[in-house]
Amino acid sequence: MIFKKIFYPAFAIFCLLSINVNNANATSVRATWMYNFTVLDNTSTINKLAALGINRVYLGVSAKRLLPNGSHASAAYTDKLKQFVSLATEKNIQIHAMTLMGNTFFLSSNHAKSENMISWIGDYQGNASVSEQFSGIHIDTEPHTLTEWKNAKRAGDWNAVESLMAQYVALLSKLEPIIHGFDTNLEFSAAIQWKYNEWAEQGLLPSGDAGLLATYLDTLVPMVYGTDSIFKIQQRSEDEFSKAQTVVGIDVKSFANYSDILYVQKTLDYHNRHNKKYLGTSAHYFSTLYKKSQE
Repeated sequence: MIFKKIFYPAFAIFCLLSINVNNANATSVRATWMYNFTVLDNTSTINKLAALGINRVYLGVSAKRLLPNGSHASAAYTDKLKQFVSLATEKNIQIHAMTLMGNTFFLSSNHAKSENMISWIGDYQGNASVSEQFSGIHIDTEPHTLTEWKNAKRAGDWNAVESLMAQYVALLSKLEPIIHGFDTNLEFSAAIQWKYNEWAEQGLLPSGDAGLLATYLDTLVPMVYGTDSIFKIQQRSEDEFSKAQTVVGIDVKSFANYSDILYVQKTLDYHNRHNKKYLGTSAHYFSTLYKKSQE
């Protein structure tokens, strides 16, 4: 990895010398994941997002409940979603529909179902006003969370792991033309394990290469969880943004307080300000982020 050539002390010195990181790119993505907006009040939630400086939400959306063609289409659900997106648009907050939130959607046997769900989102998009439309589609099916993946990896059976990853890439190749067929400006992204590319570079997981994933995805969102270390977050994600547009996912629970989260975000923005493939950060997830901001 590129960053491994830089010694930790050098990065620590950089952090000390760049304490004033408020000069970071003001257009950086400041995203969060939100899984169930239906239990929240639209207006107060959007106001909270705006107060936190969030400009993008990966919003859990039930594709089957979307009018006009979802298999369980609901007018109440669709209307609440339209209002949520419209309110967000007024605050310059992009809403990306997060779907395929299950670890089996990437399997070949489920590709047809996955394509249908994406098509229902496209149907919604085509029937919504500009202010009610999504800015992107974000998929959250994660091969590495599947029991078969974990067992194969534990046994050192990388052929089996690669077979699963190849099914994921095959799904991306099917979804990309569908999504961009709705609207070429729709951003197609996915939450991925940050180790995929490392394993690819080691020759263990060829289909995990960030460059290959970027053939189909407009943006990679590596989940760099379990650490509050600026050094580790940078090190673990720069493989992705050396090859593809990347929003770095961070785990809010790993940080002691909200100010630490802000500092890490601003430092990453500042340090990578000249890299056009680094887009910003996404916090996992909104309710925990907001709670920490109030402590």
